[in-house]
Amino acid sequence: MRFERSLVVLKNYLGDSVMASPLVRSVAAISGATDVLGAPVVEQIFRFPNFRARFYDPGNLSKLGQLLRMVKRVREGKYEVAFIVNRSFRSALLAKLAGIPKRVGHATEGRGWLLTDRVPYHPTKNEALCYLDLLQGAEPDFTKPELFASDEERERGKELLSGATIGIQPGARHEYKQIPIPVWQAVGRRLIDQGGKLAFIGGVEERGLLGELQLPGVDLIGRTTLRETIGVVANLELMIGGDTGVMHLAAGAGTPTITVFGPTPSEKWGWFESPHQVIIAPDKDIQRLEASTLIEAAERVTCALP
Repeated sequence: MRFERSLVVLKNYLGDSVMASPLVRSVAAISGATDVLGAPVVEQIFRFPNFRARFYDPGNLSKLGQLLRMVKRVREGKYEVAFIVNRSFRSALLAKLAGIPKRVGHATEGRGWLLTDRVPYHPTKNEALCYLDLLQGAEPDFTKPELFASDEERERGKELLSGATIGIQPGARHEYKQIPIPVWQAVGRRLIDQGGKLAFIGGVEERGLLGELQLPGVDLIGRTTLRETIGVVANLELMIGGDTGVMHLAAGAGTPTITVFGPTPSEKWGWFESPHQVIIAPDKDIQRLEASTLIEAAERVTCALP
């Protein structure tokens, strides 16, 4: 299988982009030219050495004017094939209206008639593997999600950490993904008692949580760019948090992670292979998570460190 010009239509979130990295890189390997539709954050995920692709921000396709503008732009690309990772109806409609002859995607949201190659979507299958299903049996060049951090980015991350070795993301965009503050306090104190130095990592909207935590550590919440964050987490010995984009960044960078899941399906979004651990909260309610469960998981990592 070989294509002269391919288009990949991605979702706009960090976790989805990391999970899609094997597919996007594999498509690029079998294409003379590859373009990617995704939010600006997506391009920053795919800064691999010797990886060539052009990235375009599709904007808000729910607005008819923007959709029609993107149809015109995509049509000018003269793509042979579109791999539509984004499972929305509008993503498939865009590829159809742009006249792309081969449109590969999951048959979701009643959009099957817009696709030429309808791929079944498995709701309990790991998301990265679901994306690779779009290759329709072709052997992928890349099979595992991963990220790349340059030597310069790693050095900058080391500087920002100021000696911290354990990362904590205290918050999350959604409350059902946020580990309770009392649990963090107990876990943080135990790690500090064992000689660990903490770094707090997350988005600017999480800054208010530091006052509640009352734990000593390096405050990087809302203080790093995305690429700096990748450099930071690549230097850590352990990263702990809820099911968030930052945790996907850490896992993709190869750092051991402990990710706590509430109602989000862990089989879809969890990193189960060593050195990663997945914890499912009791009754999938993260508010019922016990500190001892998280402490035991952390000690399995820290006790193995030299």
